[in-house]
Amino acid sequence: MLQNKVSAQDLEVKNVLVEQQSHPIGIATATPRFSWQISSGKRAVKQVAYEILVATSKANLEKNTGDAWSSGKINSDNTLLIPYKEAHYSLIDIIIPK
Repeated sequence: MLQNKVSAQDLEVKNVLVEQQSHPIGIATATPRFSWQISSGKRAVKQVAYEILVATSKANLEKNTGDAWSSGKINSDNTLLIPYKEAHYSLIDIIIPK
């Protein structure tokens, strides 16, 4: 089997969803779930790890600071319905990349 190693800069995260909604407002769950797709101009690219950052501001998120929650690096190819594992999120704006 050949492995095609690609850096994160060669990938694009697309179609980010929270509870299967692209613009979530008023989510009625204490543990919202995240989903996304990856895209690359290279062939046979597969996700092998992810990190979800939840920030209290867009500025923090742009600095890669998950001041509300960070999943830490998770070695997984899963991109569907990843649960938010923090106790409380009502004061947090979930910022979806465009």
